[in-house]
Amino acid sequence: MNYLELTNLTLQELNYKTVSDFSELVKPDHKKILETVSRINENLTNTCDWAFLMREIDIDVPANATAVPIPIGLKIKAAYLDGSPLEYSDECHRFLDKKGYYGGFSTFNCQVLIMPREKATKLKLFYKTKNSAKTADGEEIPRLTNGSDTTLIPDQHARNVVVFGACMQFKSNPEHPKYKHWLRLFTEGYSQMRADSEFIVESPPKIKLPRWTVGFDRY
Repeated sequence: MNYLELTNLTLQELNYKTVSDFSELVKPDHKKILETVSRINENLTNTCDWAFLMREIDIDVPANATAVPIPIGLKIKAAYLDGSPLEYSDECHRFLDKKGYYGGFSTFNCQVLIMPREKATKLKLFYKTKNSAKTADGEEIPRLTNGSDTTLIPDQHARNVVVFGACMQFKSNPEHPKYKHWLRLFTEGYSQMRADSEFIVESPPKIKLPRWTVGFDRY
């Protein structure tokens, strides 16, 4: 779903008039809702290592290489060398001294460290993207910014988790008449998204309120 669609659904839930063009969102409350929708979307993608955020990259490794440059900030989840899995080690000093082991790898200063091979090999890395949205041209970006930008969260989950999460965040009041309704739909949506995607939990999503913090730790 794109930013305009998510915002219009949020406006509708909050009893505001919807708009037909992103340029119409100029009022102070519009700006606040836009920021809330974008922030909730970004926060949700950061709660887990969702399958829909996993990416891969192939890197040619020259013979006898021990340090392979990788993009800055790459969050590696798995590594394979010529199809064989490598085990991560946090003892980078061993690999820097060429005293590591051939079935493992480590990282240091934006490099993957491995033991040298006699022949050129191919390194495949699986990593989690840091982005939460993409442009109309398909380029991934950190946050929803323009009306045509789309969330990386699958459409079947985006309404429940982004829209109802944004409603709770915007109103910031558990006593609001629709708050329990939003909370129920958000919780159901988040639970279903977890069920539909392989993930590693890093931290539960939270909707921060002035005097309360509602966490969704158990489902």
